[in-house]
Amino acid sequence: AGFTVEADKLEALTEFLQKRAMSGVRISSVRQFMADASLNIGGATVEFAETLERLAPFGSGNPAVRLIVHGAVNLKPEWTKGGEHIKTLLICPVSNARLSAIAFRAAGTPLADALFSTRGKHVSLAGQLKAQEWMGKRSASFQIEDVSPC
Repeated sequence: AGFTVEADKLEALTEFLQKRAMSGVRISSVRQFMADASLNIGGATVEFAETLERLAPFGSGNPAVRLIVHGAVNLKPEWTKGGEHIKTLLICPVSNARLSAIAFRAAGTPLADALFSTRGKHVSLAGQLKAQEWMGKRSASFQIEDVSPC
């Protein structure tokens, strides 16, 4: 489909369309996430991560499971060796359960600023729980997509 516009009326049409497109639109600086479930750090086990991985393959018709972790302490965010990713340790202030977490490709992003500005503070995080293996030991890790202070 298409239509023809006389060249001398193109500017008026552009202005009309921009006004119509913006009518009723509210711009908010608040970012909203849709999550599949809430997760307590104590429940972030290798077995649970492996159960979630059985839902794969993930893609446009089957998105990965997004979880929210509320009220964790963002203990010690630090850059990984290459300086592109941020790793941290999350701690549950009630049970003292611990969970390693990582934000991939965070360099130069608002996520990096948020992670470092909340060092030692209570945060809520959005992301995915993954099972990983390092030197023959399996563990759970949280891949951070977003963070906000509590």
